[in-house]
Amino acid sequence: VYDTAHGNWYSRTLAGATIVWGANWGGSEFSPVSGDFDGDGVNDLAVYHETSGRWYIVSLNGTRLVWGKQWGGPGFKAVGGR
Repeated sequence: VYDTAHGNWYSRTLAGATIVWGANWGGSEFSPVSGDFDGDGVNDLAVYHETSGRWYIVSLNGTRLVWGKQWGGPGFKAVGGR
């Protein structure tokens, strides 16, 4: 789940193991986006800032995959994928 007020992520496996807990990535002006952006089979943490159209994506191991890349803008909605 994504706490939009603070930008914190919380995720567990179906078995209950913690994947990420309380990781701050985003904030109230960002939309969370689910997807495997680096092709490793694991969803990464991604946020989209609609006002600027900028993307910020980090893998679960902390590698920055995208930082401030503009793709979209006002009126565009982010969608996840593989």
